[in-house]
Amino acid sequence: MNDLSYGIIVHCHLRWDFVWQRPQHLMSRLAQHHPILFLEDPAPLPQGQSGETQGRMQLTRVSDTLTVARPLLLPHVGDPDKDAQTDKKNAPLGKRLLDQTVAALGWEHLVHWFYNPMAASVLKDWYDPVALVYDCMDELANFKNAPPDLKEKEEALLAAADVVFTGGPSLYQARKDKHPNIHQFNSGVDVAHFRRALEPATPIPADIAALPRPIFLYYGVIDERMGWDNLAALSEAFPGGSIVLVGPLAKIGEADLLRRSNLVYTGQRGYEALPGYLKGCDVALVPFALSEATRYLSPTKTLEYFAARKPVVSTPIADIVAHFWDAARVAGTPAAFVQACEAALSDENPDNTARLERGACYAQANTWETIVEQMHNLLDEAVSSNLSAGGGNDVDTSGSTGGSMATGQVRWYSGSRGVGCVDTEDGGEVLGFFPGQAQEDLGGVKEGDAVALSPSAGPSHVAAAGGEGGANLFPLGLDKLMGGEEKG
Repeated sequence: MNDLSYGIIVHCHLRWDFVWQRPQHLMSRLAQHHPILFLEDPAPLPQGQSGETQGRMQLTRVSDTLTVARPLLLPHVGDPDKDAQTDKKNAPLGKRLLDQTVAALGWEHLVHWFYNPMAASVLKDWYDPVALVYDCMDELANFKNAPPDLKEKEEALLAAADVVFTGGPSLYQARKDKHPNIHQFNSGVDVAHFRRALEPATPIPADIAALPRPIFLYYGVIDERMGWDNLAALSEAFPGGSIVLVGPLAKIGEADLLRRSNLVYTGQRGYEALPGYLKGCDVALVPFALSEATRYLSPTKTLEYFAARKPVVSTPIADIVAHFWDAARVAGTPAAFVQACEAALSDENPDNTARLERGACYAQANTWETIVEQMHNLLDEAVSSNLSAGGGNDVDTSGSTGGSMATGQVRWYSGSRGVGCVDTEDGGEVLGFFPGQAQEDLGGVKEGDAVALSPSAGPSHVAAAGGEGGANLFPLGLDKLMGGEEKG
């Protein structure tokens, strides 16, 4: 199918620079076909900038067609009343920042792609999308600190979506009767990347190279899902070996971690480093506890372990049992977990070679490229259907001031920097820069002057009230940021 012309706004609860997971794999490949704005959840303005009242959109250019956007909004101070007032200010502020960003993209049509049902409840109808996608990668409602109304928000998203994807069979079975156009796409793998673990030129990272062997490795997020009893039993059974956990902490603290002399926490490491860690280990682990948080889990790392041809020992995660029972060793108790690791290490066990071969075949059959191709075709079908039916007009980026002229007052203007701020009559504010000869074009506009703003003529078209001159007021630094300069 030929690529249709549309951009994709991805609404994700995960940070792009966090552990490399399903959203990053999919979007880095879909960006070969469509421009993508990866919109993260808001973050507070950095310390030292809390005096700002405007907030700003931090934009990071990943490639020519993929930009990560992080709204930086007013921070909480720990006082419930003051924080409630801050939230009231942040809502319109965040919308204005996104309005300005989408306006600068210049897309004719756009698709909303949601990972976060909470965001969908607010954003799904913005900018007249030509399609809505829900890619369900986790049972987020079962995670620690999940919003109490997350299930309700997900039901609304399921009702609104044009196409739904699920990240594994358990997630699919739980939703297959809730949407007529739902498709199961399990985790994939970049086989070539993880086969680097087999290459002589791939270095073993220095922080594990000299550790006592055998080395048992887990990488990924370290959170409330970890099966600490399995790791404690493994530590006791192999006092002369090493257990290495690679990844950041999430929703737990240092005090919650298991501490043993032969257990090593490296912290987060980049995606590029993972083949080296796999090369340096003897057994790769999926040590999650069985709980509501892991009931629907389909770990991406399983196929990555297989591609690196490492023996895998896992707890009985449902999707691993269903799909990889003959490649991974599955153990349901701490004692069985230790026994499975012992079997995986045995040079005299012919079953090990057979499991490694089956794992390599599973990896080869489940590449991200194949998954993205199928997802892309389904998305194009949804977009084509909606456009044929007359839905999805040109992107409406009029923003918070509406599509007609609005009046405002120049609060301040710096001629030397070309930067100004306009207070609109509806209580909003527009911060930006006037490029070129804008000051002269506006007839020498100064602080306190009345101006008129017309979003339809540009990101915000400003004209001196009663005058003929005018110029576009663009979001501060947006032209440079979209060109790849990150504003820190």
